[in-house]
Amino acid sequence: MPKISIIIPVYNTEKYLRQCLNSVINQTLKDIEIICINDGSTDNSLEILKEYSQKDSRIKVISKKNSGHGHTMNIGLDNATGEYIGIVESDDYISINMYEELYKLSNDNIDVVKSSFYKYYDTPNVKKIENVSWSKKAILPDKNPFNINDYPVFLSFHPSIWTCIYKKKFLIQNNIKFLEEKEASWVDNLFQVQTLYLAKKIIYINTPFYFYRKRNLKDSADLKDYNIPFKRTQEIYSWIRQNNISNENILACLYKRHLNYIISILDNLKFYNIKNGMKIVKQMIYDMNKNIILHNSYINKKERKIYLALKNRAYIYWFFKQIMELRKYILSIHFTQKNKYIAFCGKYYYFNNKKRCKNAKK
Repeated sequence: MPKISIIIPVYNTEKYLRQCLNSVINQTLKDIEIICINDGSTDNSLEILKEYSQKDSRIKVISKKNSGHGHTMNIGLDNATGEYIGIVESDDYISINMYEELYKLSNDNIDVVKSSFYKYYDTPNVKKIENVSWSKKAILPDKNPFNINDYPVFLSFHPSIWTCIYKKKFLIQNNIKFLEEKEASWVDNLFQVQTLYLAKKIIYINTPFYFYRKRNLKDSADLKDYNIPFKRTQEIYSWIRQNNISNENILACLYKRHLNYIISILDNLKFYNIKNGMKIVKQMIYDMNKNIILHNSYINKKERKIYLALKNRAYIYWFFKQIMELRKYILSIHFTQKNKYIAFCGKYYYFNNKKRCKNAKK
């Protein structure tokens, strides 16, 4: 039995696939198996996978017709034989010591070992790596192991399921699998909630190993369909009700993330779909417990204001958000230690140093 089975779902990522595979096969932890599932790619991804599998016996290639990310991941889980499960998206890459460091923290009683990650902005004109340091946003574990009731704030963060290793026995015992729905996106949302909530013992290390590639500078630009956040939150709330979860801190931290999802929906709403979009927003607001929003300490003042504005004046909130976005589109100046740019008529001029700047399209 290998120590870790690493699942790599692949769909039309030939541009990045070699970098991904190189980072995995060169792991300092050698006792791994690498399960690559080709989800009906139409580019040269399958040929690249076959090439690598001929050079490294640890690589197992499974090819199938396109059936969606959830089904692809479940095939990986079914074929994994390792003690723990790791996940790497085929357009990302990892530090060569990632799995050795995570596995060193595990033992027979640990269900999940989680780390931090980097955002790698890979846009046509902007290349930068940003450490996602959650310690700046919240108080993180000062003791290990812990469970989610001790630190529910993890549920408010990016799902980032690929920063973890999961004990396979734990996944099987709790029947944790991915949502299978063709064309479905964000299927990692429910998987994250289930694994973190059901894990009896979690270990977290605030060290980034994973490079999460982002091809847009603005998060909401990654959202192709404004219905997606609504569908995923509905699935989470349905699972919460089925399991009679009433812990207010757990719910508050999920609300924090879902308020951000609502903002992403609003960013993607146009005049022609405003009516349907607002129905979705109002339903998401309705699903939140008002008393928790107004009184739980995990919800900050800004989030309370957003909630109340959307609950009482959703259309007005959206309208003024459009005005503000238009103003930013025409001219905005942003200077911090991390980011320095001027935006003018949709073009972003990022300053790499004091003497020059680059144009970047968001």
